[in-house]
Parts: sequence; C-alpha cells; structure tokens
Amino acid sequence: PPPSPAGAAAVHVPQCDLEAQIEADIQSVETLGDPLKRMLSMTNASQAEKNILKIRQIVQKFQRHPADTGSPEVQIAVNTERIMTLQVHMKDHHKDNNTKRGLLQLVADRRSMMRYLKRKDKDRYYEVIEALGLRDMINLIPPKAFLPPKAALKEELKQKQKAQFRENLKLGIVSKKKKKKSK
Repeated sequence: PPPSPAGAAAVHVPQCDLEAQIEADIQSVETLGDPLKRMLSMTNASQAEKNILKIRQIVQKFQRHPADTGSPEVQIAVNTERIMTLQVHMKDHHKDNNTKRGLLQLVADRRSMMRYLKRKDKDRYYEVIEALGLRDMINLIPPKAFLPPKAALKEELKQKQKAQFRENLKLGIVSKKKKKKSK
C-alpha cells in the first residue's frame, strides 16, 4: 500500500478488492486537515486527470456488468466524451490538423459502433442515443441514389421479401428451414 499522509491511520487493503481500497482512501482523506483536502481536490487536477475521471464515470454508467469496459454501449459513450473534449480543443486550435484527424477517426469509430449496435439490438441502441443526446443518423439500408437503377430495384425487392418473411415467421406460416437445392 502507498505510504499514508501524516496524521492518517495506515490501512492495509488487499490489492484485489478495489471498492474496499477506495472506501479506505475516502476514510483516510476525511481524517486529513482542511488545507490537505483542498490540495487533493479535483479543482487542482490537470485536465488529463479530469478527463480520465469523467471517462471512468461514463464507463460505470453504461456498463452491463461490473467488469464491462468493451461493450458497444460503453465504447460509444467513451468515444462521445472524447469527441466532445476534442471539439472544445478544436475551437481554440482550429489549425491543429493532427487533432482534427484524430477527431474524424473517433467520429468514424463511433459511427461504426453505432451501426453495429443498431443492427444487433435496436432497443439498446435507442437507449444509448437518448442517454447521450445523439440523433439517430444510422441508416442500415444503403441509399438508392448511390446504386444503379437495376440494383436499387433489386435491393428494394430484397428488403420487401425479408420483411414479408419476418412477418410470416412471426405468424408461424413459414419455418426457418431452408430447402436443399437439387442438381
């Protein structure tokens, strides 16, 4: 354990129990004097430390289980926070091309993660965009304007057939078994 400040009781906390360690740290900070509390407060933290703390809070808010850091919801929320931080930076430093490139990459990553989440679970997707205050800009059907006319008609027909099949599947008219093609 790290050395305790003068006047604080030394508390030994097992490394594996993070919550107990945080609780012990909070108790040891409460026993400190007022000047030391002010020195350790977040008002004196660097911007990088504040960003890290904000990201940790976001991870806790969006995680599915206590050890979850990689679910699509968490990644979308963390990328959104990082995007907002970089937007503030870009307002002051509009010629910073390296940051601009990183910002565009983050936006692309978030967009692809949002597309994945919408494709896999629409309910969670809508919950996440509502919680983050984002707009629903993800369209899973390719725009017809970019397809040649014949391909656009085929795509539209395919989408209608899929929708009809899903509807029939719900009603129990069709089974999921595929017919074997005979040669």
